[in-house]
Amino acid sequence: KEQLLHVLQFQKDEKSKFENESKELLQGLRSVQSQLSRTEAKIDAQSIKLIRIEKGLDKMFAAIDRGVIQIRVDLKDNLNDIAKLREVWSNRISRIEAAIEKGESNSVNRAVDYLKNSNSAFSGTLEASVRDAMNAQ
Repeated sequence: KEQLLHVLQFQKDEKSKFENESKELLQGLRSVQSQLSRTEAKIDAQSIKLIRIEKGLDKMFAAIDRGVIQIRVDLKDNLNDIAKLREVWSNRISRIEAAIEKGESNSVNRAVDYLKNSNSAFSGTLEASVRDAMNAQ
């Protein structure tokens, strides 16, 4: 009888130990699950931030591309303007040379003044265009 009581007490103690260990294990698993959920939420938040950063970078690179294209267009326009000015200067210089050969000092003075004024105006336009192109960068 005593032996049976011993066996029953042992089984009761073992069952109690098993239940306590099971509760601790379950509590540990819940804690791990909770930590995993928090980590998952943090990862989701970081993913959202990264997506926003990526969209911002896409917009920034698109703006840079548009700016570079505009700068190229402006520079090409400036080259065309310089070619036109070179042609105008060539014509004016030819006229000045002809006026000098003929001895027409009034024509020479007017042509030189016109050349100075057109050069000054073009220089201002070119400078503004280059400044705008640099600011666009």
